[in-house]
Amino acid sequence: MNKSEIRTLISAIVFLVSGLTFILSPVSALGITLRIAGAIILIWEIVKICLLVRASEIVRVPLIELIINQFFTIVCATVIIAIPVSAIKIISVIIGIYLLATAAITIFSQLGGFHRSFGEISITAVTVIVGIWLILSPFDILRLSAICIGIALILKAIDTVWSIINSDNEDDDYFYDDRD
Repeated sequence: MNKSEIRTLISAIVFLVSGLTFILSPVSALGITLRIAGAIILIWEIVKICLLVRASEIVRVPLIELIINQFFTIVCATVIIAIPVSAIKIISVIIGIYLLATAAITIFSQLGGFHRSFGEISITAVTVIVGIWLILSPFDILRLSAICIGIALILKAIDTVWSIINSDNEDDDYFYDDRD
């Protein structure tokens, strides 16, 4: 095995462990993922503020305007880091409201004379069901989403290992001479 195959195998192991974590403990895995994402966003915004402060000295832009623009993102990232489970619930409800609003627009356009296909009407019905489910029971659908993420990560691990196995076989076949 060469170095790139070893790195690929290590990434497959990380995918597998992450996938199993998402399947076995979906809410905890989502909480950890949100904390990491919140920390990355928070660090990014602080760096951005530092760069903007430096740029404001050159461009002469009022510093308060630059910091206010970043304040909301910093507050959101801090909330996500501090209480990821509550953040998950809030995000789920917001997504549910968005889905219901989108479905309502589609339904009202149907009533207004714009004819939709059966597929669009079916998708609208599913959107309404998922939106209501997100609002009434956000943890159930998030748990299901986390399990789906886990399955996708495990499938990625299997695909990665399969590509390593096939790359070894292709190298052997490459030097095979069938002119005899």
